[in-house]
Amino acid sequence: MVEDAKAAVRAYVAEKRVSPYKKEEVAFHALRLAGLDVYFRAGFLDPQFDEVDPNDVRNLLDMLAIVPFSSLIEQRVLLLNPTFGESSRLVGGADADLIAGTTLIDIKTKKRAAWTPLDLNQLLGYLILARNERRRRRAAPVLSRIAIYFSRHGHLWTYDVSSLVRTKAFREAERWFLNRAGARRRAGPGL
Repeated sequence: MVEDAKAAVRAYVAEKRVSPYKKEEVAFHALRLAGLDVYFRAGFLDPQFDEVDPNDVRNLLDMLAIVPFSSLIEQRVLLLNPTFGESSRLVGGADADLIAGTTLIDIKTKKRAAWTPLDLNQLLGYLILARNERRRRRAAPVLSRIAIYFSRHGHLWTYDVSSLVRTKAFREAERWFLNRAGARRRAGPGL
């Protein structure tokens, strides 16, 4: 299945003008491979993970047609599915969707293009882990913005965190988060 997907991507990239069929084929393979994500994260494999609904292929292609790529791609730093090194292990493994330049981007596929407090908490947790990893490893990216890309709407919401991370309240929350995560990790599973 992975080799078939790689072959489809190679054929897609080789075309000067990509046909609708090639786009559908790559979308089909992307959806099949996404079915493996649950296995890698939770160890559960749905027996029908490789079956793809044609409506899902069309939906994915529709969402790709409205992506503002110029806002999501950065030439200097572009990390897909980045982790935060040792800092990710503090919370049992954390990975974001995208880091583009100095922006940490989470991708949400929702009916409404509006963030929730849970979405913001998730991004702030990633930001704290990324900052902690930067203190550990100078090669880790420096982040100055967080963002949510609402894929059904082609909308990118961004927030500059430069002034936020300098506040006493943020530093206290960051310290609490890292201490709590470290204590839970030392205590072991089940807590």
